[in-house]
Amino acid sequence: ADFANDALRSLLLAVRPLEATEVEALQAAKTADDRLDVILREASMVCALGLWGIYDPPRALVRRSVQTCQEAGIRVVMITGDQQAAAATIGKQIGLLHDKDDLQVRT
Repeated sequence: ADFANDALRSLLLAVRPLEATEVEALQAAKTADDRLDVILREASMVCALGLWGIYDPPRALVRRSVQTCQEAGIRVVMITGDQQAAAATIGKQIGLLHDKDDLQVRT
């Protein structure tokens, strides 16, 4: 499945056995990246249980609001942390991008 092109956020559920020292390291970790580093130290022990694509649709009035702003001469931009493919799909859904747009120029 190509989650990003379908504007889906991905969620992976996995398990891994932990030793007491690893639990302590996880508790001491300051950021999510630090916790991920602890878990992936023994990546071969990680067992994926499931992968989901979650759709978070744009709010109902966004498309009309974008259109109204564009008709008024207001340049509308979208700032997101999504992957480029997901952001482009959402941009098309809300009328901010069109199939003919060059994403290399627009992003």
